[in-house]
Amino acid sequence: MKDVIIGSAVARNGLFLAPMAGFTDAPFRALCRLYGATYTVSEMISAAAMHFGDRKTASLARLPDGDTPTALQIFGHSPEFMAEASSSLLSGDYPGCEYAQKPCAIDINMGCPVKKIVSSGDGSALMRSPELCAEITEAVCRSADRFSIPVTVKIRRIQRDKRTRGRARLRPCGSSCRIRPRKNQKSDVLRKRVS
Repeated sequence: MKDVIIGSAVARNGLFLAPMAGFTDAPFRALCRLYGATYTVSEMISAAAMHFGDRKTASLARLPDGDTPTALQIFGHSPEFMAEASSSLLSGDYPGCEYAQKPCAIDINMGCPVKKIVSSGDGSALMRSPELCAEITEAVCRSADRFSIPVTVKIRRIQRDKRTRGRARLRPCGSSCRIRPRKNQKSDVLRKRVS
């Protein structure tokens, strides 16, 4: 397999540890690195929880020594909250964040199918609103550009209906942005650069 480069991070042989809520904490990421994962992504971090000052959220962004390269994954449906979360995480200003090294990227979750997430309009529910997807992506890219950090987006294909016929087209947003579509429960199958 080929190496995948995201910003200054390299996933050797394309070996990623996909983000999994409740699993991809720092100890699990370290274990997966021992078995070959060369690029990892944190658990989902709620942009709304960060906005409202939830202290537990900071523990999800913990990056201990040796936990690199690791992207921090954020989710939400407010472009403002998402940009704010990105800035707070990348600057290290969020109370309780502990970084031995800075995150290598911000990953936007637009793919989680879990009912609790979707019913709030987050995760894969965003695929029903291409315009909102673009607004969120652009806001986070603008935020990340200030730190010269790339942005990736995890998306999920959904059944097309009248609301999604327009198809999401993410407009250029300056930052290095990668789209990672997922086909239902299968692993990531396509990586496409958006410029």
